[in-house]
Amino acid sequence: MMDQVLRLFLAVTLSAIAARANDVAKPKGPVEDGTLPAHVKIAGEGTMDCHAFDYLTELSDEVGARVTKGSTIP
Repeated sequence: MMDQVLRLFLAVTLSAIAARANDVAKPKGPVEDGTLPAHVKIAGEGTMDCHAFDYLTELSDEVGARVTKGSTIP
């Protein structure tokens, strides 16, 4: 008898938790919460003032040639 009451209690509790989880508000996106201009600025700075291409060119042209010079690839 006690097991049945415990199972019923757990079932009701889990059902209530599951029902409550569906009521949680979804987070707003950048357009709705007003952070879109900041996102655009960060993305622009990352693409316009970026030295990644220079570093990648140096790595592939200068360092990579020295690393693979003595390797034997079948």
